[in-house]
Amino acid sequence: MRFNVVFVGSVGGGKTSIIQKYFHKDSDVSPQVSTIAVDFIPTIINDVEMSIWDTCGQERFLSITSSYFMRGHVFVLVHDISDSILNTDLKKWYQDILNKRPSRHEPVVIVVSNKTDIKPFCAEDIRLWCKSNMFDHVHASAKTGENIEALFSKIRDAILVHQTDWMAPSLPALPVEPSQGPSPGCSC
Repeated sequence: MRFNVVFVGSVGGGKTSIIQKYFHKDSDVSPQVSTIAVDFIPTIINDVEMSIWDTCGQERFLSITSSYFMRGHVFVLVHDISDSILNTDLKKWYQDILNKRPSRHEPVVIVVSNKTDIKPFCAEDIRLWCKSNMFDHVHASAKTGENIEALFSKIRDAILVHQTDWMAPSLPALPVEPSQGPSPGCSC
């Protein structure tokens, strides 16, 4: 089974840069042009098949991007550590994920405080919010590559931990044997 990893966050948070740094480790991450709607990268990390969905943070594409929330297994919530407000950059996106996910699915969220090359620590309210929601929290820099490998290891680990939940059928299984008694209703 291929698991869906959805990168979510506001414009300029560094979603595309983080993905590019992971797949092109030795190259410098140049400033990226904003993603239009969604980009897709199929990959395998240590025998775990996944699709990396790089979503656009622009409000005008929200209806397109949020449609991917229904199929997401792991959500990587990225914010710019140097220019971020908890309510608009993280809580808003998390609420959108909760609103669009299937009701039986509890989303797995990893929060990434990106751009540690500019500012090494995030605001205390963000740290406390991650802790109170029991989200994994990674401080990273797409520019320097700091913790990019660790982030993708956490994504793989989250899939391994939760894969049995995601592979279980959402409805009870139908009986294999037909019932022995006559069925009610039409006998034709």
